[in-house]
Formats: sequence, structure tokens, C-alpha cells
Amino acid sequence: MEQPVIHAVFDEATNTVSYFDWDAAAKDAAVIDPVLDWDNRSGEAATTSADALIDAAAEAGVTIRWVLETYAHAKLPVKAKAGRATVFAEGAAR
Repeated sequence: MEQPVIHAVFDEATNTVSYFDWDAAAKDAAVIDPVLDWDNRSGEAATTSADALIDAAAEAGVTIRWVLETYAHAKLPVKAKAGRATVFAEGAAR
């Protein structure tokens, strides 16, 4: 049995870690706590971090099946761009 692949991505601007994990055999992936690139000065958001996770999935030949949020924050571009539902941890503020 193959081990799952776990890849951590640190976002310096928000001081958070997102995870991109997948089942090596089934090629099904989950993104955990994706980051929204928010600029407080301009009030604008970008999807650079989400795009990088989606690109990494394509390069690995896996399909993002789930976007998991362990706490609520404005990090939904992976969900929208990957066309997947977002799952919140039980009791997480939304």
C-alpha cells in the first residue's frame, strides 16, 4: 500500500500553512486551509496561492476532490477554481 503524499506550503504574508495531500494510488487530493492573497492596502484579493496549489495538483497528475477548512477565513478561491465543495470542521466559525 502506498503512503499518502503530504505537502505543506507556508504563506509568509498570513503566517499560515496550507496543505496539499493526496492518495498516491487513487490520485485523489485534498487542499487544507488554502490562502486567499489579500492586500489590506488596496482591498483587493488575488488567487496566486490558490493557482499554485491547482498547478501543483496538475503537475502531480492528481484531482482535487476536497477543500477542507479547519477554521473559517476568506480562503475560498481554490474551491471556486477547482470546482469543489468546501468542508468546514465541526464547530468552526463561518
